[in-house]
Amino acid sequence: MSSLFAGLLSLLGLASPAPNFQGYVEGDYLRIGAPATGTLSELYVVEGGSAVQGAPLFRLNTTADLAQRDGAVARLAEAKAQLGLSLVTLKRQEALVRSDFASRQQYDQAISAVAADQARVHLAESDIAAAEQRLRDDAPLIPADSFVEKVYYRPGEVVTGGQPIVSLLPPGNVKVVFFVPEAALGALRMGQKMAFACDGCDDHQTGTVRYIASQAEYTPPVIYSVGSRDKLVFRVEAWPDTAPQRLHPGQPVDVAP
Repeated sequence: MSSLFAGLLSLLGLASPAPNFQGYVEGDYLRIGAPATGTLSELYVVEGGSAVQGAPLFRLNTTADLAQRDGAVARLAEAKAQLGLSLVTLKRQEALVRSDFASRQQYDQAISAVAADQARVHLAESDIAAAEQRLRDDAPLIPADSFVEKVYYRPGEVVTGGQPIVSLLPPGNVKVVFFVPEAALGALRMGQKMAFACDGCDDHQTGTVRYIASQAEYTPPVIYSVGSRDKLVFRVEAWPDTAPQRLHPGQPVDVAP
């Protein structure tokens, strides 16, 4: 269709309307827990509240990890002291061997003693690093400004290792998901701006397409629409350009190029 003909149809009100796609708001949640099982001692956020990046999120009981770290620190000090003595002995044996006042066997034994003490130093340092990592895991910081979507455990409860304790939703993880029939897919591209509308949304909301599915899927059974649509559609995701914190996961939206 020529641009002149398209313009004439537009003036006459006969141009085809822009396609309208149905979708909903979705969030990529950060579900944060601890690797090891422990008792939740402190919870620094509340469900439905705000979480500030860099602030404490929660803390498990760290008594055992503190004891292990302190024990490793003591072993490190002892190993370093013993290593110092072994180095002095090695230096003395080296001088005696050069003067033929000590056997080569005694010198080799001194070398072995230094190597064993160095290994004990490295082991203690490794134990300290592991204990400090566990302490960080047991008391993480909030990774980004977020909305606290869900709190799964309360202080005093035993948390299984690997289970989420808090679910966070940063504004940057809010996206608009919509479904496009194959016939309309060719008109979409990565980085394209899309307009969307929803109840209670600000006017003139736009989003940027960052994902277009490579394979079709059947129309989701739960989709906000009043009309029929093609059975096979492609999932497309767009990230809001402004005010994503005002959108709510599950909220229905209408999307158009």
